[in-house]
Amino acid sequence: MLNNFFMDESLYNEEKRLLLALERKEANAFKQFHKKYGEDLILFTYSLVNDIVVATRIVERLFERLWVESKFHLVEPPIYKFLLAEIRHICSSK
Repeated sequence: MLNNFFMDESLYNEEKRLLLALERKEANAFKQFHKKYGEDLILFTYSLVNDIVVATRIVERLFERLWVESKFHLVEPPIYKFLLAEIRHICSSK
């Protein structure tokens, strides 16, 4: 069943597989996750903090926290919506 009306079912399923692999602590999944979302997330964060070093640090810490806490089972696709919300929360609390 497609949980997000605006998301293609194949993309939804791909993201669910990625989230399951991340929950199992598969290193290749984390590399894929980082490659897929890292750069765009840094640019988004930069638009909020206006400092590329700080933006990069925020994103890296978010990725590290997600990996250590291993709460990927709580995330529903689309993943980018979750990540953007996390970044907004982090930046608003600074």
